[in-house]
Amino acid sequence: MTISNRAIPLYELVPDCYVSQVRWSAEVGRRLKRYRSNLPRRKLAEKLSSEGVNCSQQYIQKLEDFADQVQSVGIDIVLSICKALGIRPTDLLTTEQIQ
Repeated sequence: MTISNRAIPLYELVPDCYVSQVRWSAEVGRRLKRYRSNLPRRKLAEKLSSEGVNCSQQYIQKLEDFADQVQSVGIDIVLSICKALGIRPTDLLTTEQIQ
């Protein structure tokens, strides 16, 4: 398990306190939509709100369907989405998207 061949995802090596944004893409938007498939956007937005994260269902739709209009997303939103969906950040993101 070495860093050079990326057997260990970079995200798992860098504490989230050192990461402020993640690069968003259409592919990440499609993954988000797939992982969220059984949970309405409204419910996801409510879950995030209950955790103190301001993320509307309209913004979730933009992340999924209009990802080309989103350059980056705050790590707090990404981590909260992952927690609400019961997935790891590495399920949603590739290491190239961490800025």
